[in-house]
Amino acid sequence: MSAGITLLRDVLAEFLASTLLLMVQTTLLQVYINLHGIIPPASFDPALDIKIGIGMGCAIVILLESFAHFGGGHMNPVITVILVLAKAISIIKGLLFILAQCVGSITGVAIVYGLTPEVYRVNTDSGAGHLHAEVSKAQGFGAEFVLTFFLIFVVFSVFDDRIRKHSMPSVPVGMAVAIGAFCGAQTNTGGRMNPICAFGPAVVANVWDNHWIYWVGPFGGGLSACIIYNYIFVKATQTTYQQLGESLDNSEDEYLSRVIETTVKETLKTTKMEQHHVKS
Repeated sequence: MSAGITLLRDVLAEFLASTLLLMVQTTLLQVYINLHGIIPPASFDPALDIKIGIGMGCAIVILLESFAHFGGGHMNPVITVILVLAKAISIIKGLLFILAQCVGSITGVAIVYGLTPEVYRVNTDSGAGHLHAEVSKAQGFGAEFVLTFFLIFVVFSVFDDRIRKHSMPSVPVGMAVAIGAFCGAQTNTGGRMNPICAFGPAVVANVWDNHWIYWVGPFGGGLSACIIYNYIFVKATQTTYQQLGESLDNSEDEYLSRVIETTVKETLKTTKMEQHHVKS
């Protein structure tokens, strides 16, 4: 398969994964609103918020298992930008991925909106993100920053084969999304942790109040997690492994030196005995 065809396949996979993710989110929110008549995060009912968290977490696990082998299954501009900065993917590929994610998010919301009967088609803008009247913009930014930091740190930890390998890294990532969505509902941002999860609904509903929070917060938290993980935890671990390796090398060198020294002594001793025997 040529490089161009592979890139086209990966971009299409990113678009489809993002579309399905936003279809799940929008459907969960529509059901939530229709059943309870409230817009998250206006409610502080943990049981209701946990349902959305579990639904989003399960969706992430399924989509990662389905699309991770086609370009990585990012579904999040924060992850894509981090990989571009790390030179893991090219700038062109990163830009195409982000474009696919944004278009996919709009498509996913629009599909659910179009397929939902008008009588149940309520508060489509709920996915765009709402702040409670008592929550300041700084608090909303802080919540998205911290929740995304948590998510991206988990992503790096479970997908980093330099330290250890995970058989199913999608599961802890899905659990992190579920916990973040639940905590975000309780902190009145909705726990998006992903700009496209607010972008698609904002475009379809044309609601842009506090929208910057859902871009600046996740990018700030994600980049901070990347820096701390790679330059503190990974470097410290690699230094420990290097020191351990040097220690083992030194021990091996000392052992070999002793063996050689003993062998030389035994050889000299044997030679002297043979010489003495010949003279006798």
